[in-house]
Amino acid sequence: MIYYQRNLFLLLTVCIVSLTLAINVQNMNDLQRNHLIEREFPGENILNAESQLQRQVHTMDEEMLGRVEAQLMGAMEMLQNYRAIKIHFQISRFLTSKIYREKKEQQI
Repeated sequence: MIYYQRNLFLLLTVCIVSLTLAINVQNMNDLQRNHLIEREFPGENILNAESQLQRQVHTMDEEMLGRVEAQLMGAMEMLQNYRAIKIHFQISRFLTSKIYREKKEQQI
């Protein structure tokens, strides 16, 4: 009976994950389609006789690059913080061992 419940839980989990992925893919496709429609039929620019170069439509690639850039900046900041903490720890460990050695020498 427990084995059957595990299989049922696993099946339910797989269904939920696949449904979530399908929804995300559909949303990405809709977003990409909307950007293509905006690029092909700018509407306002044609009606107002403005050049299409004045209006910059962000493509999907630019948005993804922006997100990746933000994530990389965050990762670099975390790495710098980690390095600073590591250096601070090494200095404090060195000073602690130096003080310990000096106290030990004074006792002798």
